Amino acid sequence: MPRSRPGRRGGDKRGKQSAAPLIHAGEDYPYLDLRVDDHAEPLAELCRLYEESRRLDLPFLQFLPRRSRGHL
Repeated sequence: MPRSRPGRRGGDKRGKQSAAPLIHAGEDYPYLDLRVDDHAEPLAELCRLYEESRRLDLPFLQFLPRRSRGHL
């Protein structure tokens, strides 16, 4: 997981409370789409979700159609 930039905040006056990376890898579907809303420590929770995703979701990606295989 990429490192966060300390002190960087969004436009909400409450400060940091959400995080949502959306990563595409050249396909029509996202490689990774995670979201944490209204959490006291959104980056820590995002890291936890990322680890769960690595264990449960990312292995499934090898079975999806890919442009490099001529599927799309």
